[in-house]
Amino acid sequence: MDIVKEKNFEVIIEFLKTNFSSPTHWPDWNLVVSEFFNTEFFYLCAYEEDELIGICPMHKYKKGIYTYYRSGQFMYIPFGGWLLSRPNKINYNAIQIKGLSRLDVFGLPLISDFENAIIEDNVVIHKTLIIDLNEDINNIWDNYLNKNRRKMINKAQKNDVVVEVEDDLDRFYYFYKRASIRKGIYVLPKFFFERLIFNAVNINFDFIWTKIGDQYFVNRVIAYDKNYAIAWLANYEANIPNLGLGEVLYWEAIKRVKQFGCDFFDLAYINKKNLPGIYEFKRGFSQKEVIVPLIIQKPLVYRVVNRGTRWLRSIIGN
Repeated sequence: MDIVKEKNFEVIIEFLKTNFSSPTHWPDWNLVVSEFFNTEFFYLCAYEEDELIGICPMHKYKKGIYTYYRSGQFMYIPFGGWLLSRPNKINYNAIQIKGLSRLDVFGLPLISDFENAIIEDNVVIHKTLIIDLNEDINNIWDNYLNKNRRKMINKAQKNDVVVEVEDDLDRFYYFYKRASIRKGIYVLPKFFFERLIFNAVNINFDFIWTKIGDQYFVNRVIAYDKNYAIAWLANYEANIPNLGLGEVLYWEAIKRVKQFGCDFFDLAYINKKNLPGIYEFKRGFSQKEVIVPLIIQKPLVYRVVNRGTRWLRSIIGN
């Protein structure tokens, strides 16, 4: 296998159109992030006998004396890593990360369609929750959603909670900004979302809202392409009534992406230890926990210099 750097995005688009894909792997998403955060964006491409068998989106940038290579979990990009058309082990040493450089690849969940990218070394395990949309919608309701989630959805419907799908960027940004400030998260400018959401060709972004009367309480942005859907951004008002507003929104999202034709719905990263409330909420929609691999490569020179720099800062700080 040969791994080469590729900036001809037409080659990438053709590969993604003819193979299983995810929204975060398209140039549509990555190019906007690259422009805004000033990275060099390219793809790593795996070839066997001149046949393209895999692609991996990659962002390269400098921070101080260090050079970073990132794929996934970078500036609002949930997933990266390899998409391969057939099983093969990726030799990350062939990528030639040398000197004061670091490689972080936060891959896709290891469901059947993504298990082609066989991994072994330097892996940190994370998890997410998956809904298989190839199942009948009634089976999803009966077998994925637990009793409490179904109860809350019924409660929302009885209390006239309205679910609305509307691409209102002004309202979204109002919710997003307020929620991010409460959480202490860096607030991106509105034009970032304008460029990303309304210029994408191969990705859909649905703004889903729940409201009672004229008051909006919950917003969720669902990102999806032809195969894969991700529960991306979530924005809530500070105090929302306990009427199933979040539950009925998720249920509407599941039905929408299934009707569109997606194969899987990813409820996004879970952390049982640090985010137990969110973990339990999402577990109410799926008990299918799936491994998400994080591959980290740090050459010896990087490790030595980084350790020395941290030691020096601790001395100076004292």
